[in-house]
Amino acid sequence: MSVRKYARAWRSARTTRRTISHRKSRKGSWEVGKVSRLYLIIALLGLLPLTPAAFADPPASFQSTVQGTPGVLGENSGGGIGVFGVAQGAGSRGVVGTSDNATAVEGDSSSGTGVWGVTKGANAAGGEFHNLNGGDLIRAGVQTQFRVLQSGDVEVPGHIIGATGPVGPPGPAGPPGPAVRTVAVCQSPDLGTGTCPCSGKTVTRVNGACTVNSDNGSCGNQSAGGCCAVCEP
Repeated sequence: MSVRKYARAWRSARTTRRTISHRKSRKGSWEVGKVSRLYLIIALLGLLPLTPAAFADPPASFQSTVQGTPGVLGENSGGGIGVFGVAQGAGSRGVVGTSDNATAVEGDSSSGTGVWGVTKGANAAGGEFHNLNGGDLIRAGVQTQFRVLQSGDVEVPGHIIGATGPVGPPGPAGPPGPAVRTVAVCQSPDLGTGTCPCSGKTVTRVNGACTVNSDNGSCGNQSAGGCCAVCEP
């Protein structure tokens, strides 16, 4: 029952109660009052569908079979939001777009940002992209001037940032090092001799198992009949 119908029923019940109460005895007036109160309760029950829960619309579904006609159109000519989606609860999503073989979600702006994402989660990302068939994660530019590969490598025209390239040509020879002042000589009788001769001056000489160090490196001998020497050229 609408509010207007309820008001008319209430006034009618009130008028009827007054008229009959004047014509009947006190007992009759009390009985008429009971009837009028019963009418009032019935009228209030008729208003129950007017509660906010009754006015809540069920989830809406729209469909368009024409290519140039969108299924849902939201427009705001006052500088506000055209479509606003809110979802509550873990794993919920405010706006979802799906497509079999075309673009699922598209952003187009004349002077602003095409697609903009923001998050307040410390472990979340402003934008997240996946390719379940091994293709690129992100592409940018009309001729793909920038893309992120499935491996995570970033590719700019002709180069992959972070990838290892081919070995380059050898560089020029460096300057000569300091002059060698001493050399190490070690010999073993197992190799035919154990004398450790120096072509120049002998700085030091050790017989038996030994190890010596010099400017050009070190050497050693593990045989008892061998020797180690440090020589100046």
